[in-house]
Amino acid sequence: MIARVMLMAIASLTVAQSCIFEDREHCPVYLTLDFSGVPEEVGNVLLFLEHEDGHMYRDTVYSQDFQSVYEIPVSKGTFHVAAYGNVREMVFDGGYRVTPGRQADSLYTCFHTAAYTGDLATDTIKMAKDHIGLHIRVLGRAEDPDSIFVRIESSSVGYSLYGDIIGGTYIHVPEAAHIAEDDAGYYEFSSRILRQKEEDLTLEICAVDNGADTTLTAIPLAARLQEAGIDMDSVNLEDVYLTIDYAHYSMTVSPVDWYDNGQVEIEF
Repeated sequence: MIARVMLMAIASLTVAQSCIFEDREHCPVYLTLDFSGVPEEVGNVLLFLEHEDGHMYRDTVYSQDFQSVYEIPVSKGTFHVAAYGNVREMVFDGGYRVTPGRQADSLYTCFHTAAYTGDLATDTIKMAKDHIGLHIRVLGRAEDPDSIFVRIESSSVGYSLYGDIIGGTYIHVPEAAHIAEDDAGYYEFSSRILRQKEEDLTLEICAVDNGADTTLTAIPLAARLQEAGIDMDSVNLEDVYLTIDYAHYSMTVSPVDWYDNGQVEIEF
C-alpha cells in the first residue's frame, strides 16, 4: 500500500507540473474511490478501471485499507468500473471464472459506468453478494456410508468485466461434511454457485455401486428454487438450505437455516 501511494504521488506530481501552464483539458482527474461501505466479509478487492480509449487501470485493495483515502490520477473520460471481492481460486479470463472442478469463490462484485471529468472526482464502490451457498442434506442411509455423493452442474461459471454472466461448464462434487451413521440418518454437503444465466442448474444425487457411479435422481434445481420463492435475480443473492427426502421424492427449501419454520416443501 505504501509503495503504491508513493508511486501515485510521484506520477501525480509529474503530471501536475506539466499541466500548470497548459490547457487543462488534457490534465488528469484525481479520482477518489470510497471503499468504506464494502461488507466486512470481503477481505480484498480486485479493481479494474477501463477507460473509454481501452486503457486499463488495475489494483488490489485490502480490507485494512477500506477506510483509508484511495486516490488515483486517471485520464478524463468515461470508465467502466469492475470490482471483485474475495477472489481466491477463480481465474481471470476477461473477467473471473470458476476453476474447473472447483466451487465458486465467496464472491462479491460491483459493476457500473461513470464519467470522471474536471480536476477532482469521487465514486463509491458498492459491492453486492454475488454467490449462493448451497447447503444440502440428503436423508437416508446406505449399506456403505461413503457411497453417497452429490454433483452440482450448470452452464454459468463467472462474471465478465462488464458484469455479464460467463457461460461454460460448471461441475462440482463436494466432499461430505457429514455421512449417515448411527447418530443421524442424513448426509450433508456444501457448495457455492454464482448467479445463473440459464435454467439448467441441476443437483444430482449419486451412489457408487460396484465401483461405478450411478445417478439416483437428478433434480432441476433452478425451477425448484424459483418454485420455493428464491429470487435468483436479487441484487444480493441468498444462501439456500435444502433437505432432500429421496425416499418420498420431496425436499424442503429455506434461505435461513435447516430449522426455519417458514421453509417450503416441494416435490420433484
